[in-house]
Amino acid sequence: MQKFNPNKDYKCKVCKGVFKKRNSLQVVCSPKCAITHAKRITERKEKQEQTQWNIKKRDGKKKLETLREKLNKLQRLVNALARCIDTGHPCISSGRTTGKMNGGHFWAVGSNRHIRFHLMNIFVQSESDNNYKSGNVSEYREGLKKAFGDAVLAQIEELRDKHQDTKLDPIETDEKITLVRSLLKQMKAIIAEKKKLTNEERLSYRHLFNKKIGIYG
Repeated sequence: MQKFNPNKDYKCKVCKGVFKKRNSLQVVCSPKCAITHAKRITERKEKQEQTQWNIKKRDGKKKLETLREKLNKLQRLVNALARCIDTGHPCISSGRTTGKMNGGHFWAVGSNRHIRFHLMNIFVQSESDNNYKSGNVSEYREGLKKAFGDAVLAQIEELRDKHQDTKLDPIETDEKITLVRSLLKQMKAIIAEKKKLTNEERLSYRHLFNKKIGIYG
């Protein structure tokens, strides 16, 4: 730090005019410039605080978005696992065997998010029925009854009330994503060998994988 020299000419921080300091802390030449300088400091501080707040707010949103993205990724993988189990079987609601197939939920995800990952709630379904016929629930019900019988249909109809809401944090969701990827790989290997599962096997693997995934007790 330079030593204060009362005889030295200094440049005012505001008007840039030359002045002589009365003390080492003086940075402006007049009371008018002092008011302007103080106002600038306040504005700069407020701007910095606002910037810090915006960063915190953005990071908070990013964390929420990241969790949402992780949950959606997990959903896509669970849907893929359900479709893989049902390889070779027709759309659960229309009986269609051609066209793009989805993992269609019997209980819609939007109003039943607590069972969105339950494999007994997801069966192969044509994109047409899944996306453009609101899941075609009445025919979905008939398809379940025809393929698996009244007892299984009753179990699936009770899923919504049987399970409580289960919230996954980001770390848990990452763990489930890794696990479901592994199960999907196993299922693909099984399908490569067997080509198509029986209806009993479709249910058996759903129960087995639900237990391994560990979201539902």
